[in-house]
Amino acid sequence: MHRIDGPGAVTGLFTNGDPAVPQMATVVTPEWLNDVQENIVKVITAAGITLEKGNYDQLRQAIALGSNGISAIYNQTVIDIYVDPAGDDANDGTQIAPMKTILAALHALPIIISHNATIHLASGSYDGAAVNSYIQSPATLTILGDTAAPANVKLSGTLTVENSRGLVIDGVELSNAAGHSLVLTKGAMATLRHCSIVGHGISVKNAMAILESTCTCNSTGNALIAYEGGLISVGMASLTAQASSASTLVVATRGGQIVFEVDVSITKNNTVMDALYMSQAGRIMTCGNLSINTASNAIGLASGGLLTVFGDLAITLSGATACYGFYSNGADCGCDIFIKGNLTITATGAGGYGLHLMASRLACYYTVTITGCGNTCGVRLERGSRMSCSAANISGWATNQVVAANSVLTTT
Repeated sequence: MHRIDGPGAVTGLFTNGDPAVPQMATVVTPEWLNDVQENIVKVITAAGITLEKGNYDQLRQAIALGSNGISAIYNQTVIDIYVDPAGDDANDGTQIAPMKTILAALHALPIIISHNATIHLASGSYDGAAVNSYIQSPATLTILGDTAAPANVKLSGTLTVENSRGLVIDGVELSNAAGHSLVLTKGAMATLRHCSIVGHGISVKNAMAILESTCTCNSTGNALIAYEGGLISVGMASLTAQASSASTLVVATRGGQIVFEVDVSITKNNTVMDALYMSQAGRIMTCGNLSINTASNAIGLASGGLLTVFGDLAITLSGATACYGFYSNGADCGCDIFIKGNLTITATGAGGYGLHLMASRLACYYTVTITGCGNTCGVRLERGSRMSCSAANISGWATNQVVAANSVLTTT
């Protein structure tokens, strides 16, 4: 396409001409008319419409339809697009002619999803893509794998979701080993069902993720991270870090929040990093009981990290090298821990420490029981730390408790 450039055109615009200047009227050239005609024709034919003389509605129809027959603006009916690693992105996305990539399927969707749309994934491994559709309530966009066996459908790249709300990911294994499998940002919201976290899992920034109870986690990396206003709601009853993992399993930082909606059990089968970590006003909260079994640190806090447990907290430390039930770092740490039930820390390995708090506060509504196996220290409070509980039973350590002059341990 080009702007008019024939005789009498002025900076690409038509003129009527003016004899007083003098300025000649613009001459409409055949090159310009052919350019306009062919551009219009290509829009119409790309939408699958046959040119028809005297039909004045074809351009409007073509604008309303994408090249694959799906509305480029919004869909008036349910959409189903099929994807298979053995397919071809030049296909139309039907069951018998599937596309190859998630990216191509997303590009085939309209800008506004006004009725439910589903991208069906066949068994195999898929690279990442980006979702940036406006999904009108109550419509949903579902990326559907194998709900009975999520391991058959692997997301080995990063799926980035911006702005979109009403996204459902169902029956997919998140197995990206190089980065997070799912990244939500810019107000996006996604619900995960029947998904398994095997590699690096979900990163949420200024967005929201909901993991339903049908999801599982046996991760080799960072399973969950919420930051900068991100929120993750977790319905899973258990999370596990594999022995090969060298990452913190769950992280809330820079104002991010992670909420466990049910009783949850966390297992970390290695000696590297933490099971849970909170910093910079990041909060982790459980609506029920929390149990952690780890050979590394159970819970780490720094720079205003917050932990709230509306139930009992039980920690088992099995590490042979230094590992903490709780630790908070730095003179300006300012971390807060609230436990509405009982706190129990049991060290079965030689390297276990009960808790070590710096410039932080821990309040336990009921009893604190911290049991060691002859080594290290049960409780160490420093730099103005405060610990309160209804009763404290600290035993079995080389040093049961150390409370610095400016710190306090009280029982009420």
